[in-house]
Amino acid sequence: LREAGASPSTVALRAARRLARDGGAAGADVAGELAAVVPWLGPADAVCLLTDIINSGEVPLPRQFEALAQLRAAAAAADSGDGGSLARALQQAEALTLLQVAFDSFDGSSGRD
Repeated sequence: LREAGASPSTVALRAARRLARDGGAAGADVAGELAAVVPWLGPADAVCLLTDIINSGEVPLPRQFEALAQLRAAAAAADSGDGGSLARALQQAEALTLLQVAFDSFDGSSGRD
C-alpha cells in the first residue's frame, strides 16, 4: 500500500475529512470517532485537515470546534518535530473560527449550524 501512496496518515485524513463534513453514521459519536482517527494523522495531514475544516464552509461550527479540540489534543500528545507549524495553524484556525462566530453574532446570521 505504501508504494501506492497509502499510509496510515493518508487513510486517517480521508476518514477524518468524511467525519468532519458528514458527521459519520446516523447516531454516531462524531467526537469519539474523530478521537480515534486524529492521532493517526501526520503533521502535514493534520494541517490539511485543519485547512479543509476551516475553509470548506460545509462543516458546522460545533463540529469545527470538536475537530480543533481533537487536533489540539493530538498535537499536545505527540512531538511532531515539524517546527511548530501545526501549533501555529491551530492558533490561526481557532482565531478565525472565533472571528466567524463573532461576525455571525454581530451580523445577526445564524452561521454554519
